[in-house]
Amino acid sequence: MRFRFDPSRTFCQRWVGAFIAYIVLDILFTALGMGVPFFAILFGLPVGWFGAVRAFCFLKDTRLAMKRVLRYGFLCAGVTLVIQAGIWGWLVPKLFDRVINPGGMGLPLILYEARASLAGWLVLMVLVSPFLQFAMVVLGAYLTALFLLKRPQLYA
Repeated sequence: MRFRFDPSRTFCQRWVGAFIAYIVLDILFTALGMGVPFFAILFGLPVGWFGAVRAFCFLKDTRLAMKRVLRYGFLCAGVTLVIQAGIWGWLVPKLFDRVINPGGMGLPLILYEARASLAGWLVLMVLVSPFLQFAMVVLGAYLTALFLLKRPQLYA
């Protein structure tokens, strides 16, 4: 008996299981980077691939499929935003406390002053990293759509 891959059995399943698996892997990749979501941002490429294949499995119109991929990207960025806010949110009150010296916290001094470095680090971790992951999801989906549109018979 010969094995034949059927993409509809893989990608046209319910979204709840894939979303739970994404949350677990996003937490794992954020923990792998010790709170810095470098690996979670890189994980956006395969998520974009999966989202594009899944969107093209349900929708045959390219415009509607890419709108769905944007929705997947915003959902992924939202999950990463919640994870990062949970990891780094406890430092926000310390930013406004005059007694605490942020220079001795072990965070990188990316700006000239310790308090400004802490503020920059929090903006970078909590706001910029989910946007970068959204951009990687969209890039992965665009590259997938670019190559899938050449061979539509595989996913039709």
